[in-house]
Amino acid sequence: MAPLLLALAGLVGLLTALLVVPIDIAFAGAAKPPDEPVSRVVQLRWLFGLLELRIERPRTGRLPHRQAKWPARRAAKRSRRPRIRRLLFNALFRAQLRRLLQQLAHAVHWRTLRLHVLFGLDDPADTGCLWGVLGPLSTGLLPAHADVVIRPTFEGPVFAFQGTAEVRIVPLRIARVLLVFALSPATWRALRPAWRSR
Repeated sequence: MAPLLLALAGLVGLLTALLVVPIDIAFAGAAKPPDEPVSRVVQLRWLFGLLELRIERPRTGRLPHRQAKWPARRAAKRSRRPRIRRLLFNALFRAQLRRLLQQLAHAVHWRTLRLHVLFGLDDPADTGCLWGVLGPLSTGLLPAHADVVIRPTFEGPVFAFQGTAEVRIVPLRIARVLLVFALSPATWRALRPAWRSR
């Protein structure tokens, strides 16, 4: 029994040590409406440069089989709208979400951040509702040197963005913030009304 406990303790110690090692992430991406797909480049650097990974998705045309799935995806999105609305209008959920984003922002070391976003939903009322949530949430969450511009449009569904970012994160800090949020009774009290039957 003792060797097993020692092995488990060693495994936990090793995992903790790995989660303490910071990860450097560089991101660049863009998307322009109406038909241009998202392009993105993500570079990860871990273990002080011993492990490096580059994930790149260039701008390419949409594939036909993806187009066939769009009606089903749109129907699924429409079915989730009442739940999303209930969450957006839930003051307790907004408070919990703001607290989560604040803690995540403080757990990340932002080296550079530039992000310009234009968004709109099918229903102008939904766009206004989402903007009413995003505006206050972004206050105080971003570093002073960040160049972030988020603009709503009420002329129909659209999502366009262009941005770059360089950050350093410690996985253990992020995992702790997410775990506390997920296990918080206040989070469950906020989520429960959104999952009630319509």
